[in-house]
Amino acid sequence: MYCDDVAKSDAQSAEEMDRRYWAAGALLVFLSVLLFVVNTRLGIGIYPDTTRYMGINELPYDAPIYAWLVRLPALIGMDMTAGAETLGLIFVFANTFLIWHLLVCSTGKYSYALVGSALIVLAPQFVALHASAMSEPPFLFFLLLALR
Repeated sequence: MYCDDVAKSDAQSAEEMDRRYWAAGALLVFLSVLLFVVNTRLGIGIYPDTTRYMGINELPYDAPIYAWLVRLPALIGMDMTAGAETLGLIFVFANTFLIWHLLVCSTGKYSYALVGSALIVLAPQFVALHASAMSEPPFLFFLLLALR
């Protein structure tokens, strides 16, 4: 199993628990990606900080890793806004799954983890954070990864 603390008191086999783990995780990721797509249908959110990350503004950027990540797709000829949207999609996918995994491991119950993950993933702040080209989604990713 993926977490040693997941309650095994239920009369379910490890295969059934494994299937529930991946099915619920996939459902949450699907909901999160769907919300991302709906919120970026007119383009990813661009803020004053975003122009600094993209090198459009003359002021230097604050978060060099995100600036490098946003500029990376431009090296292969991709538009920076499309690259930022792709990065947002990757991070919403990864952050949603990490939240699910951490809550499964910490609560030991799929039902608690599902409710907790849904509350986080469906929160307007989480959705808006990932629907903008900012450095917070990668920061959240590395924070959640460190908690793992």
